Amino acid sequence: MTQLKELYKVTSCHSAFYTGGDIEWTDDGENLLCQCGGKVRVLDINEGNVLSTICEEENTGLDEEIEEDTILTFTLSNDNSSIVVAHKSGLLKSWDWKEKKLLKTWRSLHKVPISKLACYKNNSLLATGATDASIRIWDLDHHACRRSLPSSGMTGVISVLVFLDELVFAAADDAAIRSWEFASGTLKSTYSGHFSKVTSLEILPDKKRMISCGRDKVVIVWDIPGGRAFRTIAVYETLESLVLLPNSLSLPDKAKQPQKGTFVACAGEKGVLRVWNTDPAGELYVSDSFLSTSSNSDAQGIKKLMICPSKNSLAIVSSFVYHTKAILFYNSSHLSQTICHLFQQWQSIRSSFDAAMSREIRVQ
Repeated sequence: MTQLKELYKVTSCHSAFYTGGDIEWTDDGENLLCQCGGKVRVLDINEGNVLSTICEEENTGLDEEIEEDTILTFTLSNDNSSIVVAHKSGLLKSWDWKEKKLLKTWRSLHKVPISKLACYKNNSLLATGATDASIRIWDLDHHACRRSLPSSGMTGVISVLVFLDELVFAAADDAAIRSWEFASGTLKSTYSGHFSKVTSLEILPDKKRMISCGRDKVVIVWDIPGGRAFRTIAVYETLESLVLLPNSLSLPDKAKQPQKGTFVACAGEKGVLRVWNTDPAGELYVSDSFLSTSSNSDAQGIKKLMICPSKNSLAIVSSFVYHTKAILFYNSSHLSQTICHLFQQWQSIRSSFDAAMSREIRVQ
């Protein structure tokens, strides 16, 4: 007896959208801009689909040349209207990512690769930091270099680059954080306290304090005007990222509920999310590990934390063995509630939006 076979029609195909590197979350919480090889992919979080690809070159038959000019880093403008991309060739490109329109291309003037980018609050200025500790300030209206900041003893790869009013903060391999008045190029302060690479820096709302973390397993609260460490907190874990949490924070029942203070979430090599109250210092919550038991020995842990106030959500970007990437979204006020889970392993993407609905999509 002949048996009939079912034929399945492909309704949608999903490809890799994040292969490591930079990742940005739009202020409306709807899209992720992800570094994917030599391109930037725009992901619709709700649908799990890639909407568009930025820096996608036309097929001219010169694939080798295209491959050589890969993306090193990129940053999203403060008004979310554009991105600036740094290429291996030394080119900087400004894109309208919604329209996939190239706005401007210009030379970076750096002699070595760019490792970090930062946009000023009104998108009029861009800071570029390179692997030789050099920093340049750019006028984005005219795409001209306004100033090259003095290294002032800073050495190595720029790992942190942040604007605050008339100051720009940076850190490199020497583990000190420095600030300059970018208009005059004058070194304002040097913040010494870390003993290994600084991986993340956040400015508090009062603009008088900042919080940093690094691979020396400490979180430091700094007095910005005084140029000194206000408090040092040992977390006993190599940290990769840190974000400020809302004052309305509500932790799971097993955690101690805070009354007041400054709350931060940090994460790193162990693959756990830690919540600290920095004033006074105290650990409030430690999540279960996001790393699978079988891969703990080779896992790379959590690489980045992102916060989206408009969605009241926290995103966790983790990296496992075999180039596996996972992006998890949590309610930032209720850390026990998972909003969305995007899981990418080679050619697999898995999304779960709550306990009642989950789906797995296999790439054809």
